[in-house]
Amino acid sequence: KTFKPKKFISEGDVPSLLDTISNIANKNKVSISQIKPSSEAASAQTTSGLTGVFISLDADASYHDLGLFINQLENSEVFIVVEASKISVIPGNYFQQKASIKLKTYVKK
Repeated sequence: KTFKPKKFISEGDVPSLLDTISNIANKNKVSISQIKPSSEAASAQTTSGLTGVFISLDADASYHDLGLFINQLENSEVFIVVEASKISVIPGNYFQQKASIKLKTYVKK
């Protein structure tokens, strides 16, 4: 398998990235209740001219569907990493998980 370099999007492409994340969620039976670029300050600009952007999302899914969703995000052509996550069982439905996920990507100015 050959390694494909990850793409970095421009700042104006963040809304399109949110749509892509939503589409990946839908394909994996993950229900997103909230998704937004975080107002929390990301790390300063890198030496390569890239700026970090956080994306926060809340979702419900089965454990395996959630794992597939995260795997597909991190293997997408755009650079995305899971910066933090909190996963808990939904009370009364032990087959569904509630997840709060903080993603990080870098954008070109």
